[in-house]
Amino acid sequence: MISPSDSSVDACPDSAANYLQTGDTASLPLLCHYPVKAQYLSNDPNYLSCSKQACVEQIGGICLQYACLGSVTFHVVNIRTDIEFVFFTGDFSLPCVLTRTNPIKFANPSAPLYGHVSSIDSTGTSMRLTWVSGDQTPQQVQYASGKSATSTVKTFTVADMCSASGIPSPAKDFGWHNPGYIHSAVMTGLLPSTTYSYKYGSSSVGWSNTLSLKTPPASGAANLTFIVYGDMGKAPLDQSVEHYIQPGSTSVASAIATDIDAHHIDSIFHIGDISYATGFLAEFF
Repeated sequence: MISPSDSSVDACPDSAANYLQTGDTASLPLLCHYPVKAQYLSNDPNYLSCSKQACVEQIGGICLQYACLGSVTFHVVNIRTDIEFVFFTGDFSLPCVLTRTNPIKFANPSAPLYGHVSSIDSTGTSMRLTWVSGDQTPQQVQYASGKSATSTVKTFTVADMCSASGIPSPAKDFGWHNPGYIHSAVMTGLLPSTTYSYKYGSSSVGWSNTLSLKTPPASGAANLTFIVYGDMGKAPLDQSVEHYIQPGSTSVASAIATDIDAHHIDSIFHIGDISYATGFLAEFF
């Protein structure tokens, strides 16, 4: 899977050096632009056994040539830029493209997505919401049955990435992906240890689902139940290979969700190493 659809799918053996810059030795298709994810068709047992077939050439109702059929499933999130799926042979080290799909566009590349709520102080009366959109016009968070706050908007460009002179780097060169626009707004006038509903977006780009948050207890509260974790890593939710996978990360995320559903959790602390994109921006967003 590549994105954007005009990314180069030429074979670039030198891309192996770009991966090694990050300390990762995993095998990925050595294309001239970073492939977001990839799968072997051997993930479908029907493909290698050719147990499913289709006629690709026939004369007078007689099939002259059959093709083996196979399928794989990709878990895809809205990364705003259009995507293509590329079918290649030659293994990862010398990929040779056989065919590719037409570009596939997301229904709403400007949609407000991936909201994260965080506490800004120890009073429990203000919470910051940060989200990403393909649109740079300020948006709103609406909360507490009638209140609203307008977002400030920031982004960064390829010029902000660092690279040694004359040496390609993942973030600035073959791993670059447009990050969209980062929106941030602070919800004020809240009460500690209280649950509020909220949604974010705008009438022009659409709104998120209505969600809920719980403010933390005020400083000095007698009891506090919290989760602390770090160095979780990341991994795909399908059978894909991608850069720098930590398989245990999905188990950590599931365990945290289970604890939140089953127990009274006041706060969650992530203590660091949160991205793991190491220069491949499509993974960060």
